Amino acid sequence: MNNPAEPKHFTGRHMLAIMIAFFGVIISVNVFMAYMASKSWSGILAKNTYVASQDFNMKAAEARHWAELGFSGAFKVESRRLEYRLQGPAGEIERLAAITALFHRPVGDKQDFSLTLPRVAPGFMR
Repeated sequence: MNNPAEPKHFTGRHMLAIMIAFFGVIISVNVFMAYMASKSWSGILAKNTYVASQDFNMKAAEARHWAELGFSGAFKVESRRLEYRLQGPAGEIERLAAITALFHRPVGDKQDFSLTLPRVAPGFMR
C-alpha cells in the first residue's frame, strides 16, 4: 500500500516530461522569431543591385550639380510638421509650386511614403 512517508521516485516519465517541456519551449520560441523576422523584412533591398548602384551614382552626381548651381536646402521637423527651406537662384526658386519629399526605410519598402510640400512663400515649403 501507499505509505505517505515513503518518498516519490524520479522515473523515466518525469524525465520525458521535462525534456518535452524544455525542447517545446525552445522550438516554439525559434518558430515565433523566424515567423516575425520573415513577416517584418522581405530581405530584398533592391531587385537589381547593379541598377540600384548606377541610380545612386546618377543621383549623387545630380545632387553635386545642383549644389554647384547654388541650391541648398534644410529640413525642420517641429510638432509633427515638416518644413523645408530651399535656397538658390531666385528665378528657379520662384517657379516651384511644391516639392515632393520621399521617405525610405533602409531595411524594406513596406513603410516608405512620399509627402508633397506646397510652397507657402518663395523657397519655403510646408
